Amino acid sequence: DYIQCPYCQRRFNENAADRHINFCKEQAARITNKGKLAADTKGKLPTRTQYKPAPVKKMPSVGSTPSPSSRLPQPSGVSKTVVGM
Repeated sequence: DYIQCPYCQRRFNENAADRHINFCKEQAARITNKGKLAADTKGKLPTRTQYKPAPVKKMPSVGSTPSPSSRLPQPSGVSKTVVGM
């Protein structure tokens, strides 16, 4: 008592089959058109090149300069004196 969809071979009751078959028919038409367009334009469009970043040159570290990416407070070079002891 189920109706089989001719596009996806799934089975539905009568009411659902009426709705599904219309939907599946449109989807099948979109998929076939999409495949044809991709095949037609395949030779016309240039292929994408893989992005290759330039190699990073390491700079020699100078002294104890803090990293600019650090979020922690860095100790300053000025010595602190304790007052009131």
